[in-house]
Order: sequence, then structure tokens, then C-alpha cells
Amino acid sequence: MSLSLSTTSATQSLPVVLIHGLDSSKETWDTVLPKLQQREDFSATAMDCRGCGRHPLPDLIDEEFSIEALVQDVQDHLEEVQECKTNNNKLVLLGHSMGARVALAFAATYPERVACLIMEDMDIGRRRITEAPFVVPKPSTPFSRSFPTRKDAMEALVQAGYPQDRIDRWIQDGRIFPNNKNNSGWWSSVNPDFRRLCYDKVVDNDSGVEQCQSLASNPSSFPIHVLVGGPDNTICRPESLQEMTSILGQDRVTIHQFPPESTHSIHSSHQDEYMATINGILDTVAK
Repeated sequence: MSLSLSTTSATQSLPVVLIHGLDSSKETWDTVLPKLQQREDFSATAMDCRGCGRHPLPDLIDEEFSIEALVQDVQDHLEEVQECKTNNNKLVLLGHSMGARVALAFAATYPERVACLIMEDMDIGRRRITEAPFVVPKPSTPFSRSFPTRKDAMEALVQAGYPQDRIDRWIQDGRIFPNNKNNSGWWSSVNPDFRRLCYDKVVDNDSGVEQCQSLASNPSSFPIHVLVGGPDNTICRPESLQEMTSILGQDRVTIHQFPPESTHSIHSSHQDEYMATINGILDTVAK
């Protein structure tokens, strides 16, 4: 399977894999990648999760969707960009929101390959699908990301449970756009099936806690950093962060609290503070 990616390369550098969250794509990292590109000791790649952005997988099939499949997608991405061929196959994982849970799952599956795990505004707690925003029951057919017109795309996303103002904002920031690849129709990087399936099969369970317990029992002891947005915008629950620290130890887990006005997408709302934190973490990893 060919994965959609953005990449900057440096042959003997340590890979950093960036994984986006729900209703997003690798383009969310467009302001982060150029800054990481300035470093000679790391090479950054950003991937589209299955069914998101320009990922070639046409439909998301419930029976084929699992956290194991998402972990394998990261592995396939690394093989495609031919990263982890040096540095003892080590890498740094940086995931935002749901992407952080994918990164955590990869780290728990391949702990010996991880040099550092960075989780942006995500904890390890269970999130019930019955309480999830913008999730509707499974439709009769998979969501198609290709539409004849902008109106068709907007109507499909409204039917999928998204509010109109959010859809309008996605058009403004380019998540829904003219399909210039073939000069016809419109394309949605947002896939409501991905949101529904992530809640159903990734976070509506205790897998986050179990993955941390697995890491705690493994001899690999790479550092874990959790970046937390402002109190009115973060989705991190204090009790879940405390549980994570309790399982893995205060010497291993570092919580970075960002300014009160920072949003769930810290890399967008507070770019300077975000990059200063990321570069500080990478400086420590590079030593």
C-alpha cells in the first residue's frame, strides 16, 4: 500500500514521524515541518492516516480497521520513505490528539525502536463513543471523499453530523478543496468514518492504560512528553495524566503545560512556544 506523505531527508539523521488527529491530514504539520527541516540531526516525515487526507485507501471497512492496522500503517510509511535504516532503527514519534494514541500504540508494539514519544494534547483515558461529538451511527455505505461540487461535499458532511460553521472553516483552511489532481470535483480530507471507527475501536476501551502498562514492564525506557493545551481547550483529563505518570514514573513522563489561551491544536495556536518545546525535547534526544 502506498501511503501519502511529506518528507524531509537527511541520511544519517534520526527520523521524526508526525501523525495527525481526527478530521485532519498531514497538512496540519505544514508549519512544523519547515522548522524541523532546519535541523541536520533529524529528518521529519508526516503521514496521512488511512482514509484521511490523500491516503489512497478508498474506503474504510469496519472489519479491517483496528489499532493494529493503524500501527502497521506507520510501519508501512517508514518503509516507503526508507527511514530507520540507520541509528539502530530508532525514531521519534510525535502525534496530535488521536494521532498521539496511534503513536502510543506503535511505541507499545515496538518499544525497542522508539527514542522518544511526544503526545500533543491527548491522555490515555477511555472515551466512550456514546459521548463523542460529531459521531453518527454507521452509514449504509462508506463515506466517499470525492464529490462533484462543493455543495455536495458540504451536504455529505452535514449529513455525517458536522455543524455548518465547522465545515465552512474547513473549506477556508483547505481541508475541503477543489480536486486539482484531475481538475474535476471537490475532495474532503476529512473522513467521518475515521472519526467513528477511532472512537469505536481505538479509544472506547482501556487500551491506552494497557499500552502504558506494557511499556512500564519493558526494559526500553525512552522518555515520554505530553503537551497540554489551555484548561478551556485541552481534552487531557488531569486524572488520566496522573494515571499515566503513576504507571510509567515521574522520571520518564514530562508534562508540558502551555498558556491558558492555547488550543487543542497547540502547534497551530502557539507555534513559537510549541517549536521551542519540541526543539528542546529533540536536543535532549540528540545528546
